[in-house]
Amino acid sequence: EVFSDHTEYQHTVTRMNQLEVEVHRDALTGLFNRAYLEKQLVSSINDFEYFNIPFGLLFLDIDHFKNVNDTYGHATGDEVLKMLSHTLKHNLRDSDIVARWGGEEFVVLIKNVDKYILVSIAEKLRNLIEKSMIKVEDKFLSVTVSIGATLYRAGETDQSILSRADQALYNSKRTGRNKLTADFAD
Repeated sequence: EVFSDHTEYQHTVTRMNQLEVEVHRDALTGLFNRAYLEKQLVSSINDFEYFNIPFGLLFLDIDHFKNVNDTYGHATGDEVLKMLSHTLKHNLRDSDIVARWGGEEFVVLIKNVDKYILVSIAEKLRNLIEKSMIKVEDKFLSVTVSIGATLYRAGETDQSILSRADQALYNSKRTGRNKLTADFAD
């Protein structure tokens, strides 16, 4: 009978798994990061092309976030980002991918949706975020988001769908903020 000590091997495997999670997560919010979202987007395009699994993107940006940081400080800004992340994470399906794109921008990849479901999800998130608050000293602070939404179109690239969602987001910003703009034209 031979006994082997696998403690070091198990420690290495555990550490590798931890590092893999850290590489794909945003340190502040715990959401997936941009690099992970980009990989999942390519995978979703392949799933659409081979299996006809539809998906959509939501591009979200916190309205007037600079004012939050300038008025209340960056620590409060970080708390706002965490609050928004929590709202997103806990109001989507486990199969949906929520990522911090950068700064105060977020992207949500949602599979198995049509334009009506995507709009419904986006409006639900926009309303929930608007109603979420954090306490700052003796008052409550809330924020709003502008959202761009689009569905993947056969044959397009990861960059083109991101660009369309981003353009829809900026249309929301230009036309009043705290709103959803969808790009579903063929």
